[in-house]
Amino acid sequence: MATTTITNSDIFSLTERAVAAYIIAAGAGTMADTSESQYIQNRGYPNTTVIAVSNTLGSDFSGNDMLTLHISIKGSAAVDPSVTDFQSPRIAFNNRVGATRDALRMTDNNVNYAYTAAAITTAGRALATSNAADNSDMSGFTCLAWYELGGGLGSADDDGCSWERILIFKALVCPSAIS
Repeated sequence: MATTTITNSDIFSLTERAVAAYIIAAGAGTMADTSESQYIQNRGYPNTTVIAVSNTLGSDFSGNDMLTLHISIKGSAAVDPSVTDFQSPRIAFNNRVGATRDALRMTDNNVNYAYTAAAITTAGRALATSNAADNSDMSGFTCLAWYELGGGLGSADDDGCSWERILIFKALVCPSAIS
């Protein structure tokens, strides 16, 4: 009797890295301010963090996973009392939220986000060649489907110096190269 081994990979990390790479490739963030949740350096504002928060297995033995992702976008408020333009930080923050949301809602058919899923796959796999030492596990990553669930206000810092928006998406993903 033949057995099948289902790849056991950290699908959370793979997906976070692929989505972060796509946000950067789409121009909604930079390598300095956009990352997956396991990024350990302190970053200033603005910044975007991709967080895979939960997983539901795809159909039995498919090797696919359905992940819920929170895209956390943080920006800073004007806190210097000598600053008279309090709107510029808010406008910059709103623009970043809008650019990220627009990038993650790309469609070529006005029916689904297959275009976004394909672009996330491409950005994720590109990491395997651009930085193979850290991302060789990305070579077969596949985002099969992408769904928007909503979003809202995140938890701003207690001192009132920052804002956060969370965009919520689901992704049907697989660590192996499939289509």
